[in-house]
Amino acid sequence: MAESESDIVGTVDDPLIEPQQLAEGASKKGVHLRLLGGLAMRVLCPDFPPRLRRDQDIDFGCLSKGRKDVVAYLEGAGCQPDRRFNSLNGDRQMYFNAPSARPIDVMVDQLTMCHVLYFRPRFSALLVPRCRSEVFDRPATAKGAARPAWRSSPG
Repeated sequence: MAESESDIVGTVDDPLIEPQQLAEGASKKGVHLRLLGGLAMRVLCPDFPPRLRRDQDIDFGCLSKGRKDVVAYLEGAGCQPDRRFNSLNGDRQMYFNAPSARPIDVMVDQLTMCHVLYFRPRFSALLVPRCRSEVFDRPATAKGAARPAWRSSPG
């Protein structure tokens, strides 16, 4: 009998545990690494039933000025870099394998797919898993309420 998604939550097979540990460890060391993608949505919306897969990848974002710190931190945490890919594309995106062998994608400055999400203007508002309240409880700015990072544009 196949396991249901609810059987995976909170177990060693839960794809959220490892990225939370990596992001929290980075935060404690002052390394600016933010969780993105479906796993970030699980943190933001914990009551919404997650779509879980054992082979789910981990998506992070970082800024180019902190890229070397992110590489050093992830390698120190036991993640294996894809050196060839990172040498050719590391200014935009980097690949690693987590200690669990889950693939890690690190987007640098922006996420470019069929749309572009710019991280730079509001990187501090992006999610660190232990800090969900930092996203929702941010006080309003002089110009009005703080905007989510996905609504920001470059510049």
